[in-house]
Amino acid sequence: MSIEATEPPVKAPKPGINLLLSLTLLGLLLVLWLILGLSTSTFLTANNLTNLLRQSSLWAIIAIGQTFVIITGGIDLSVGAVIGITSVIVAWLLTHDVPIPAAIALTLLTGVAIGSFHAFGVVKLGLPPFIMTLATLTALRGIGLLITGGATISGLPDAFTSFSLASFLGIPLLFWCVIVIAVPSYVFLNHSRFGRYLFAIGSNREAARLSGVNVNRMLYLAYVLSSTFAAFAGVLTAIRISSGNAPMARAGSCSRSPPR
Repeated sequence: MSIEATEPPVKAPKPGINLLLSLTLLGLLLVLWLILGLSTSTFLTANNLTNLLRQSSLWAIIAIGQTFVIITGGIDLSVGAVIGITSVIVAWLLTHDVPIPAAIALTLLTGVAIGSFHAFGVVKLGLPPFIMTLATLTALRGIGLLITGGATISGLPDAFTSFSLASFLGIPLLFWCVIVIAVPSYVFLNHSRFGRYLFAIGSNREAARLSGVNVNRMLYLAYVLSSTFAAFAGVLTAIRISSGNAPMARAGSCSRSPPR
C-alpha cells in the first residue's frame, strides 16, 4: 500500500479583504475631503464640488487612456503635448468655419494618428516607449507653436464653449464624459478577452505571444486609445478655456494640471 503525499489546500483570499484593499484609496480620499470640509467653510459647497468635478474630468480621461499603455508595460509621455496640439487643432478648425461635429471628429482622428505613430515606433522600429513618446512630445509642441505662431486662438463659438458650464442631474457634463469613457473601459479591461490580453502582455510579452495573443495588434490598440483619449481631453480643454493654446503643450506629460 502506497501513501500519497498531499499538499494542504491553498486558501483563496476572502472577498471582503480584496474589497477592502480596493477601497483603500477611496477611503483616504474621503478622509482628505472630511479634513478639508472641517477646516474650511467653502470646501463642501455645491459650487466648489461642481468646480472640482469639472477640473478632475480632464485628469480622469487622461489617466484612463494612460492605463491601457501602462498595463502593457509601456508609457506615454506625450499626453500633455497631445492635449496642447489637439486643443489648437479644434480651435483652428472652429475659427475657420468648420462645423463643430466635424471639427471634433477631425481632432479625435488626429489622436488616432498620433497613437498609431507611437505604436509603429514601438512595434515596428523597436524603440522604447519612453524614447518614442518623448520625441513626439517635443515634435508636437513645435508643431503647435508653428500653427499658432505662439499666440492664442480665441473667438470660439458659444455653442461649443457653453458645454463646460452645462449640467445634467446636477452633475457637470464634463464629468459625464468621464463616466461615458470609464464604464466601457472598465468592462473592456476586466470582462473581455482583449483586456486579458493586455494584462498578459504586461505580465510577460513573450508568454502572451506564445499563447496566441497578437501582441502587435494589442499594442497598437493601447497606444491609439491613450492618444485618442488625450485628444478628447484636448477638445474638452478648448471648451473649458474657450481657446486653443499651443504653449500648454510644454507640460509634456501629465505632470502638470490642465488649464482650469
